Amino acid sequence: MNYRKDIDGLRAIAVVPVILFHAGFPMFSGGFVGVDVFFVISGYLITSLILQDYAVGNYSLQRFYIKRARRILPALFFVMGVCIPFAWHWFLPYDLLDFSQSVVATLSFVSNIFFWLKTGYFDIEAEFKPLLHTWSLAVEEQYYLLFPLLIALLLNRTHKKLFWGLVLLALASLAFTQWGAYHAPSANFFLFPSRLWELAMGALLALHMRDKSNFTLQPQIAQALSLAGLGAILFAVFYFNQHTRYPSLYTLMPTLGTAAVILFSRPGSVSDRLLSTPVLVGLGLISYSAYLWHQPLLAFARYQVLGELSLSALCGIVLLTFFLAWTSWRFIERPFRNVSLISNQKVVMIFCVSGLLLFSFGIAGYKTGGFPMWRTIGDLPSDYLPHANASRKQNIGIDGALCISGGPSMCQVARSDSPAGSMLLLGDSHSADLTNQFKAFASSHQLNAWQMSITGCAFLITQLAGSKTCHAAKDLLLSKIAENKFTDVLVVGNYFGHTNAQHPETRAIDIDALKSLMEQLLQAGVKVTFFIPRPSFVFSPLRAAAIGRLDTLRSADSEEVIQEWRRTLQTLSSYPNFYVFDQDRTLLDAGCGAMSCFNGHAKNLLPLYRDNSHLTELGSQLVFDAFVQSYLDRASSARKN
Repeated sequence: MNYRKDIDGLRAIAVVPVILFHAGFPMFSGGFVGVDVFFVISGYLITSLILQDYAVGNYSLQRFYIKRARRILPALFFVMGVCIPFAWHWFLPYDLLDFSQSVVATLSFVSNIFFWLKTGYFDIEAEFKPLLHTWSLAVEEQYYLLFPLLIALLLNRTHKKLFWGLVLLALASLAFTQWGAYHAPSANFFLFPSRLWELAMGALLALHMRDKSNFTLQPQIAQALSLAGLGAILFAVFYFNQHTRYPSLYTLMPTLGTAAVILFSRPGSVSDRLLSTPVLVGLGLISYSAYLWHQPLLAFARYQVLGELSLSALCGIVLLTFFLAWTSWRFIERPFRNVSLISNQKVVMIFCVSGLLLFSFGIAGYKTGGFPMWRTIGDLPSDYLPHANASRKQNIGIDGALCISGGPSMCQVARSDSPAGSMLLLGDSHSADLTNQFKAFASSHQLNAWQMSITGCAFLITQLAGSKTCHAAKDLLLSKIAENKFTDVLVVGNYFGHTNAQHPETRAIDIDALKSLMEQLLQAGVKVTFFIPRPSFVFSPLRAAAIGRLDTLRSADSEEVIQEWRRTLQTLSSYPNFYVFDQDRTLLDAGCGAMSCFNGHAKNLLPLYRDNSHLTELGSQLVFDAFVQSYLDRASSARKN
């Protein structure tokens, strides 16, 4: 297979927009399409090399996998190893736990599945994940496992069998991708079935170009088509954005553009001269290392600041990315590809030892929950990290149902023959913070108790209209209320946060919707306790503490929104079975005593918050203990009367 400088140039056209997109340069709003360009190139090159080996009778699976390992693993293992000490010194326990799991997932070639389950590619939290970008490597690695088997199955018959087999796979994958773009967008982005067609497109190019070696086209037409392909890639880079349904039929623009460049670019043509410039070829040669380095550098830098990175910082990170990329290409990638320099036997031994060390770190991080007992950060108290670690909550009720979910699920957490009463903990993820305490309280007081914590669903009109699962959860709740299932309902939600940025008219509709729901409960004879939403912050108090910036924290809650909610709650006070528990007052009293100085920590600087609005176990315990005291006082007063 002859070396083509223009394909290295095409790699540069792919990697630079990806890096600038992740850095946040708005001009490159569709820079993520560079990954699709890589997929097509990879499919083309891998298939071309396999066909070449087959043609001379020199193909073997062992040789194929050794070559792939030499190409991918050295720089990957090195970057992962460099990430570990920075994660160790800077990351909070739950972030180090997540990082440790991502190390194991990357080594197991399933990081695309891991990040699909953990986060969305365009989510804010994704910015802090150093290995997020390895999802695309996992897709390619899964392809490498499948494609040689397909080659062995079909190529021994005829190239035609392989060609049409790939066509069918590609069409099925593309159809699945288009469906997934509307019905399962996160899974669609990360998972292999939605990306297979892109790699298969490159493979089909390789088959076509090998079988049609004498295929000719007028130079002017070929040049126009290759330039049109390059234009299609650049159009997607500059005009697509995170709101584009992706991948989908839209992805045909950059992928067909890539195919056109590979197929029609001719030596000496305009596209060939553009892509073969020394700068682009040089960037293409180091593109793999550049791709590996950019995300960890951006993630660690963002983790160390509150707010956005400055333009100068972003430019510095981009330059550092390419410097490190050249360094690792020169001193790691190239030596490991040289069989005469490092034998296959040594390569396998190095990979096994390195992989085992990385894997051991990942497992240890997972087992310890992010090493909270082994580390300290800055001047924080020695027991800070154990308290900052997110508590693992038992998510399954005694009836086997989910207690915390994204859909209509209600679990029973305690069962008793005592007539003491039946209680439901209801709300969004803020109610899930109280899971451990609620279960312990229900068991110790011999209550029949249930929990219904629906992530992102607080039963507001905007949520009900935008989510069928949220609407189904409300229907489930009302059906249980109609059965007189509960005597008490605790309503806990991030209501200030849900309505903070809304237009006043929309907010009024949402507030009225929740008021109507609570009136339905009250009119059914249920005692409703509404937890005043806890304060939320613009930034995570834990991250602010870790970098010594607690003095910069400020509330994310609008005073106008708070007062609007409080006025609504006041109208419900006419119901004798409606109660309000002021959880924000409990938290403020545990801290400095006022919102103007509250930083999400107790007086002894132990954390009450694990992110912008969710509580640590310490914070949850303080809140629920205060609620229990008020609940028992209320019950005692009712018995006396």
